[in-house]
Amino acid sequence: CVATNAEGLSENVLHEQTGWIVNKRDSLVLANRIEDVIAMDAKRRKEIAETSRARVNAEFNLDRLVEEFKVFYKS
Repeated sequence: CVATNAEGLSENVLHEQTGWIVNKRDSLVLANRIEDVIAMDAKRRKEIAETSRARVNAEFNLDRLVEEFKVFYKS
């Protein structure tokens, strides 16, 4: 995943761990990062993808979200 540092995306994508964050409105940097990812070693891309999936399963699962909403609405 390549995302910009806009509207909470950088909280969801951990730079160089679960994807890459670039500055918003910098199309040249975005294009360069996409080229870097395409050229990246397949093993490294696979590691990032696996780390990303594991984080989504642990941090963004339905049970956790329900509990966080309960806490939010009780406060």
